[in-house]
Amino acid sequence: MTKMTYAAALSHVLTTCEMPEEVRAKLVALSESLAKKASAEKKPTAKQKEAAEVAQTLLVQLKENGNALTVSEMIAQLPVCEGMSNQKVSALIRSLGSAVERVEEKRKAYFRAV
Repeated sequence: MTKMTYAAALSHVLTTCEMPEEVRAKLVALSESLAKKASAEKKPTAKQKEAAEVAQTLLVQLKENGNALTVSEMIAQLPVCEGMSNQKVSALIRSLGSAVERVEEKRKAYFRAV
């Protein structure tokens, strides 16, 4: 059985149940509203935009550095990471995806720009 969503439940009720025309009109409008909301394009928030800009700056600085660095070394050496937590820098690196290569040496993770 598939997951029952509000849209699926409304569709089921509209096709199988008998009801007054006024109720049917309200449910059809509600169904259309749900469909419109689901298909709307969502813009990134201000924090998401800022994080993307910081991630790109981090990538540029990693390329300029040229060496593979740990997250702690990035915080110490790269100006863009100044004052950030290890968790924040790790999240930014993960957001860069395949633009950054992860290498493990002696159980330590090093990151290098590709």
